[in-house]
Amino acid sequence: MATLIPVAFVDGSDKPFVWKCSECDAAFALRRISADPSFNDLQIVNGNFSVHCRHEHPKSPVAGLMIPAMDEDSAQIAFRVLREATKDK
Repeated sequence: MATLIPVAFVDGSDKPFVWKCSECDAAFALRRISADPSFNDLQIVNGNFSVHCRHEHPKSPVAGLMIPAMDEDSAQIAFRVLREATKDK
């Protein structure tokens, strides 16, 4: 099974920002080093890994990063702020 293995971590933490493919050692990284990467940044890493596996390891099952779901409250707050900012425009 092709998985992402963490190989480089943010200084002073256990938060990875670079992973490698368990099948071939290809590297996958965040766009910027961050101990708290965004949901979108992690989705990009997973997407790149998925495309890589589809082309390089088509017969291997794929296990990407476990990404926590976006906090629904944060999404609701963002929607409210946007709605209020565009009211009467």
